[in-house]
Amino acid sequence: MELSPIRKQENKLSARMKIFSLSFIFLLGCTNSQVHLIDNFYSYQTHNELRQLINDPISKDGDENHLSRIVTHYNHIGQEGKLELLFFDDQLVGVGFYPNDSLEYFNQLKTNLNISFEENTIIFTDKVAISKEYDYEMGGVGGVFVSWVDSGLADKYKSKIW
Repeated sequence: MELSPIRKQENKLSARMKIFSLSFIFLLGCTNSQVHLIDNFYSYQTHNELRQLINDPISKDGDENHLSRIVTHYNHIGQEGKLELLFFDDQLVGVGFYPNDSLEYFNQLKTNLNISFEENTIIFTDKVAISKEYDYEMGGVGGVFVSWVDSGLADKYKSKIW
């Protein structure tokens, strides 16, 4: 028995709705999409994934809020300094680079990456907040640094601990 043209149309519409619904559910489940921070560093990377990228021995410091960080020597755009990697629940949220020569580093940022802090100390892209700050924290790396943070991931974790 052959279906009527109206029934065929209803079946096609029903199939399309099922595909759309499954696609939507799939997209909802894929909210942990990585965001490029700098070089080969992406949000949501784990400590173990980053150990493979960094040739310097690294160890992590953690606290009761599931926050941890790694500090290592690093070269970013030709400038030596220290790189701080900030994690929450073993997922990379952001990186901070503390250049040895901040003036030269800011010149290289402008020349190589078209990043300039002349008017603002924070620049928002669609998914990353880039900021220039000074580390006053006792026990911190200390000095001027530039950070790249996955804005969405940072907001998600801020709501859990603050």
